[in-house]
Amino acid sequence: MMQARCVPQVERWALKGNFTSGSVLPNGIPVSVPVITAAAPGAVLVDSQGNTFVATTAAAPPTPSGVVIDPQQQAPPPQMMIDTYSNLYAASTTFAVAPGAEHSAHKLQQQQNMSSTTPAAVTTTNNGHQHHAMDSQSQKKIVMDYESDFPTLAPIDNQNVPSSSASTWSNQNAKPMMSVKSTTVTQVFHFPADERRHLNMSDQGFGDKSQEQDECNNISLKTGTSIDLCQNKDSSLTIVVSGKRANVEEARKWIVQSLQTQCHREIRIPKDHYKILIGREGKNLQALEKETDCRIMIPNRDTPSEMIKIIGPKEGIEKAIHKIQLISDEQSKLAQEHLTIPKVFYPFIRGPYNEIIDQITHETGARVNIPPSTAASEIIVVTGEKEGVHRAVAVIKKIYEEKKNSQTVAVQIDKKQHKFIIGHQRSGLAEILKETGVSVEVPPEDSNSNEITLRGDGTKLGAALALVYTKASSILPATIECPSWLHRYIIGPKGSGIRAIVGEDENGGKSQVQVSFEEGQIFLEGPAAETKRVRDDLTKIVKDLQAEYTFEILHIDQNFHRHVIGRSGSNISKIRQETGVNISIPADDSNSDEIRIDGKKTGVAQAKAEIMELVKKMENEKSRDIVIENRFHRLIIGTKGESIRELRDKFPGVNVQFPEPGRKTDIVSLRGPKEEVDKCHKHLQNLTKELKENNYQERIQIFKEFHPHIIGKGGVNIKKLFLLQDT
Repeated sequence: MMQARCVPQVERWALKGNFTSGSVLPNGIPVSVPVITAAAPGAVLVDSQGNTFVATTAAAPPTPSGVVIDPQQQAPPPQMMIDTYSNLYAASTTFAVAPGAEHSAHKLQQQQNMSSTTPAAVTTTNNGHQHHAMDSQSQKKIVMDYESDFPTLAPIDNQNVPSSSASTWSNQNAKPMMSVKSTTVTQVFHFPADERRHLNMSDQGFGDKSQEQDECNNISLKTGTSIDLCQNKDSSLTIVVSGKRANVEEARKWIVQSLQTQCHREIRIPKDHYKILIGREGKNLQALEKETDCRIMIPNRDTPSEMIKIIGPKEGIEKAIHKIQLISDEQSKLAQEHLTIPKVFYPFIRGPYNEIIDQITHETGARVNIPPSTAASEIIVVTGEKEGVHRAVAVIKKIYEEKKNSQTVAVQIDKKQHKFIIGHQRSGLAEILKETGVSVEVPPEDSNSNEITLRGDGTKLGAALALVYTKASSILPATIECPSWLHRYIIGPKGSGIRAIVGEDENGGKSQVQVSFEEGQIFLEGPAAETKRVRDDLTKIVKDLQAEYTFEILHIDQNFHRHVIGRSGSNISKIRQETGVNISIPADDSNSDEIRIDGKKTGVAQAKAEIMELVKKMENEKSRDIVIENRFHRLIIGTKGESIRELRDKFPGVNVQFPEPGRKTDIVSLRGPKEEVDKCHKHLQNLTKELKENNYQERIQIFKEFHPHIIGKGGVNIKKLFLLQDT
């Protein structure tokens, strides 16, 4: 259906003669229609600006059919004309009718047909202008009937409506949904001593232990979980997290990042594999970081480096490298082989200190990805050049075939001794494997098993077992009696003291002696020779400290504690600085009257004497107020404070406090030793009495206009009066 094009409002003009292209209309605008005959009734003229005009030289009503144009030109599109006088619309085309308005459209069509058959009357004015008078029928307004134009729709039968369109919520017969209760889960994490980020030798009961607790408190608030810490004798840390499963997982991630030692490794991955590694909108990378508790930093597209950096706990890094390598190998166009080999043979494939696997990689150029011991997978992936991959696979299969029939022996060793067999970063196991070629399998830390399995050549099992027992029994425990108040002097600032005592092992490395402080005791655990040395040193230090240092507990009324501390801690800071002792004052809400002093004996004695002197002074002090008329205050103070200085010299221990200037109060406060305060109070009473006698005043009423005469010029009269009366 064609759409109508609206044109500007039509104006009626009385025109004479013929108009051709270039003719000028009464408004001075040239005609753009090529040929127009004025004799045609209702001719439509279009000027060069697109305005439309209707010629009225004939008596016929204006209709679109009255337009005469050049036959050689294409017919113009249908136009809508607006009669200025009647404001009626007439169109030479059909419009789309809105649903429900067919009746009104039919009425309009009938009226248009009637208008086209009824001639318009022409009225001629005195000046010769002609005007059309529209028929009354054409001027009649259209009356719309709402009921007929928009009939009521038939009602919808609800029974025929599909049940799927009905709201489930309004269905009263629907079965109630089962409520789902939130589930609380508990997870336990265990960090060995060498994997604790904030561990130093001072952490064993003192040191920075609170730092780990603060970290966990923040994580607990952030994740809405309950977190409990427990430090074991071997300095390992057990953490118990309870809460909703999602919150516990979130807390675990933060705990590992905050408390566990963070290592870093780099792995070379081709850039064309990054797309799969990162995933859409980074989802793959985010999932991998969440699974391994590591931060994985991938170089930018513009960076030439292909090294991906991984930061996190050692176990997580191994898992992340394994996953990344698998993803890269799957995308690699190089040859790839998968070998399913039980993980008990992985130590032989890796070799002591990874020597064998490094040699295979170096000689063949192939990359060998062996799952970590904590992974469930037992698939070794070898990738690289085809020839190198085949050679590497052959070497690995050969090692497996040789060790497949190895003999095993299992022994029971106390779980507490396993860590000494494993050694720092599994160095103990690597040492046994290097010396004997026997692999030692130790149960995981979360297992309660005491069984250790040795696997290898039967002729080497005896030597390996001897090494296992040697390492397990090489640790000597020791206990030293030491008062708890001396612990801080042994530990030193930030653990510097205990680190100096423990020192290094015989090879210049970090000492393996573990030191922990408990109530009244110091526990040692480590290699026999090192433990004996540290025990002897600590025993001597404790003896020397007990001879040189001491402590005192003073029972002082809590009301005097703030005076001992002083304003902004001035008193207590001064005593500490002068004596070099440690002074502990209980909090106000503790209801304790104990003040503890510990340090060198001479310093403790001096600090005790100074504190007791302060307390004695406070006990002997009293406060007393005296009422002195405000007008006498300046007389007592004197010119430039001369009189008040004399008063303070006479009573040096008394603090005399006058009200601030501007305050109309008569109260003067006295504070100091009881006897001095009483004497000063009596002195001020006598002084006030004397001032009252010598400064008698009488008020008289004199009209204001007489004041200048009494005062006199320059005060001469009033001065003369003062001299005569000696006032």
